[in-house]
Amino acid sequence: MRVPRPGDNGDWRAHAGALFTDRETESQAFKSTLATFRRLLDQDDEVGTERRNVLTFHGLGGIGKTALSERLEAWVRRDLPLANGWGPPPSSKVDAVVRIDLHRSAGQVDMTALLLALRAGVAGVRRRWPLFDLAFAAYWSAVRPGDPLPSIDSRNEYADVVADTASNILNDLGSVGEFVTGTPVGFGVWGVRKILGVLRRRRDVQLGLEAYAGFEEFLLRCADEPSPTEARPALACEIAALLSWELAMMTPSPLVVIFIDTTERLTLDPRRVAEGHLNALIHDMPNVLFVLTGRYQLDWHRESRTGLLHRGPWTWPGLVPGTQESPRQHPVDDLSPSDARAFIQRARRQLHLPMSDEVVEELVRSSAGLPQYLELACQVALSIKQAGQGRVVEIGDVTGGLGSLVMRVLDDIPHDEQRAIRAACLFRVFNTALIAAAADVDHGCAERAVTRPMVEPHDSERFPYRLHDAVREAIRHTDHQVAGGWSERDWELAATRAAVTAREMHAVAKAQEDTRGVLDAVGIAIELVCEQNTALEPSSSPSYADWLTSAVVYSPAVPGLRARVPAESRTEYGRHVLNFITAKSLDTPVEDRLRLLREISRADHPLSGRSPASRLHLEVAVPLGGGAGGLRRHRRGGAFPAPPRAATAGTELGPPIRRCPRRRRRPSGGGPDHSGPGVRTRPTSPVLRRDRREAVAPAAGWAPA
Repeated sequence: MRVPRPGDNGDWRAHAGALFTDRETESQAFKSTLATFRRLLDQDDEVGTERRNVLTFHGLGGIGKTALSERLEAWVRRDLPLANGWGPPPSSKVDAVVRIDLHRSAGQVDMTALLLALRAGVAGVRRRWPLFDLAFAAYWSAVRPGDPLPSIDSRNEYADVVADTASNILNDLGSVGEFVTGTPVGFGVWGVRKILGVLRRRRDVQLGLEAYAGFEEFLLRCADEPSPTEARPALACEIAALLSWELAMMTPSPLVVIFIDTTERLTLDPRRVAEGHLNALIHDMPNVLFVLTGRYQLDWHRESRTGLLHRGPWTWPGLVPGTQESPRQHPVDDLSPSDARAFIQRARRQLHLPMSDEVVEELVRSSAGLPQYLELACQVALSIKQAGQGRVVEIGDVTGGLGSLVMRVLDDIPHDEQRAIRAACLFRVFNTALIAAAADVDHGCAERAVTRPMVEPHDSERFPYRLHDAVREAIRHTDHQVAGGWSERDWELAATRAAVTAREMHAVAKAQEDTRGVLDAVGIAIELVCEQNTALEPSSSPSYADWLTSAVVYSPAVPGLRARVPAESRTEYGRHVLNFITAKSLDTPVEDRLRLLREISRADHPLSGRSPASRLHLEVAVPLGGGAGGLRRHRRGGAFPAPPRAATAGTELGPPIRRCPRRRRRPSGGGPDHSGPGVRTRPTSPVLRRDRREAVAPAAGWAPA
């Protein structure tokens, strides 16, 4: 145990519940739900149609839902001190905890990452989960071909766990002779591929596992149905159900709790497709408790939610408003005056704030119980104390609008760190390299800035920091006439500098063949151009006007990119980029895809099809029936404008395109210079052939080196 030296409070950070007020109502609801759910797990009954595995907390933004969720998790992990306001951890022991943070979501859920989080969470229960591991490895090899299985914890490499399972099965099948190390994609994935090969050759084979009838066919589906461009989220939900089934085979059944935060982000997608996947996931794991926090109540009990596979009060009785049976939905209201007073008094006592009772009472009244307001007020009071000179906190110091409090906190920060924090407002999540570049300050300044109380930790290795949305908006909309405020041109220059760093991140990740790193870099750059007008560096390819256009077109996986970009854009450039990504997604209806592509093609945008390469990208974005004939019919329908005449004239693309006369079809059915009746052969220059080859590549599901 580490004990700080007396009086050392200079590193205090008021976020994530550092001075979290008790909220006993919510803690008791959670404790009661755990006890009820434990009894359900111990019953030897069929699950039936009802699902009672969802506990929700909903309330306004800034009310403290994320802090509540994180504190509940720490409570059951036994990471809170006994003197925490809630008492000892619940008597119903929680065996595994998983956290899913949707803060960066623009309405989508990365189901592959979610499956990995589930597997990492149950790794402490037991080392091997053979059914899930085999299915997930087959699924992974289909959606991430060539990538080894990732690590899931610090103790065991996931690939080793899968390899042990595969080795035992292959030994039973008599096929272990070729199971050797040193394969390019990893031992575990190779072993699963070997098993799949045996299943394809011998459909009657049964794996030596305690599996249900038909598992072998399901394993083949996991390998055959998904692809790098279509991850099949519904199949991922079925894989998660395997884990639920294996948990149920244990006696007693482990109690697993999954915390999902910021669920309101799922409503950013008007069609709410990802919410449907989450609905299926929770339904298919009835022996796992889900604790959801967000701004809105879940309405899955409504029969009118026809887009959900599982809906209605008969399925989700605990979500019906007014029900008193746990688990159910709970509103997270503003702090009561007594809770707000307890919050401030605890801060005053622990931080020795020079604040009178009169100031405390006025702060209770002016805050209206908003936790974010109270945290910022405490930061202002702490700054006054640290300034010395015996000054006490006045009422005017800690009251006023939320935006004015943010400005007062900034006033007490050195000028260079102010720049770094302002630059951080361009991002939903960030690291020190990004804000150092955007603010044009040294990295030491950025490192100091992220220790300020208004900067919150984010559960990500690559982007470990974030700002609360209320703080971001308050700083973002300050006028340049305010001391230290930025003009529109200042914001644009900051975004441009950050875009250079994003491109460098993209180049490094691409050279290292780091798929996730490539997607993260492209996602950050798209976030920038959606937040602020940004000058981008030119592309290394003459077919694209800037590097981001090329990077978006060659993105390794559109579903992975959709999970990393915002739902809407403040700029015209960003809006068309988001539309292009939506149009490239297979879960978007064809009519919507055509509409979006028409809009892009008529815009003054690098993706509008002004060059032959980008034009072909628009044309292949929607797979149409009838092959080339279908595409020609689509053109005649006016989906895309005719290409500029300069593109077919004798320019840098090569000589003009000439049509050769029709050739008669040979009896043999074709030859090297034609492929059927009435086919026109068009000789093109090497540059044009390259452009078209590059253009078609992403639609085929691969990216050039």
